[in-house]
Amino acid sequence: MRRILPVLSLYLLCLPLLWNTLARLLHVWFGSGGDLRYLHHPWLTTLHLLPALLFVLLGPLQFLPRKGRAHRWRGRLFVLGGFVSGLWVMPLVRALPGLGSPLAHLGTAALVVAFLASLAIGALAARRRALGLHRAAMMVALALGLSVATARGFIWAGMAMGVPLAQAFVPGAFLGGIANLGVVAVLLWRSRRR
Repeated sequence: MRRILPVLSLYLLCLPLLWNTLARLLHVWFGSGGDLRYLHHPWLTTLHLLPALLFVLLGPLQFLPRKGRAHRWRGRLFVLGGFVSGLWVMPLVRALPGLGSPLAHLGTAALVVAFLASLAIGALAARRRALGLHRAAMMVALALGLSVATARGFIWAGMAMGVPLAQAFVPGAFLGGIANLGVVAVLLWRSRRR
């Protein structure tokens, strides 16, 4: 039961992100309402969001007990989804007009580089059987990948206080990343004390 609660908590955090991702994909391919910016770039949107779904759906499952080959295969698909989605973020951000101040683009680029580096370090560590490093790097990758979900809460809170979306976006995204990395730091610190 102790292992299932973090997994369920991660899925609860991801629900708005999963819903928004599915809605965006449906909008792009079936014109079911939504943000017109994505409608003009259906392939870029799909190349980013479809593998992101794989990443988000498989990531929390990696916290379940590691038995047999299931953890390895889920992990491989998790890394593949993360890499493909991560590689398409910057072309998509450049193609979409909107919340793109230079600071937002710089922050997104830094997050993407850290995300891809974490995935690469985690995958290489697993191959070398450096399981402590593997676990830490994959937790950081998941935290950075899910920072989009956490950021939405901060952005929505800012908008509820009357801050326009364009002004709430950068601080909200920053706080989302910091909050997730803070949780990872606490989890890693607690696991070292055991």
